[in-house]
Amino acid sequence: MAIVHQLGELFLGAVPTVLLILIFYFILKSLFFKPLLAVMAEREALSPRVFDAWNELWVGAALAHDRFMRVEVTERRDRGDPCWRWKFG
Repeated sequence: MAIVHQLGELFLGAVPTVLLILIFYFILKSLFFKPLLAVMAEREALSPRVFDAWNELWVGAALAHDRFMRVEVTERRDRGDPCWRWKFG
């Protein structure tokens, strides 16, 4: 019975922390994430050339690490794939 009492006190002690986290979550969601997502939705899609430029930067970084490393783009969102995916080898 003492264990149940101790667990009850533990959960009651955690209630203010949980409430604080929930309040912080909703404040961030309404003041930060909602406007950010609205701005991102208004943006036009970037040109595939932007992806190619960033991709070459990643290839350069990989080659600086290992000059024999091969970097291959296997999936691209601008070509209808669900995500961007690289294969390093």
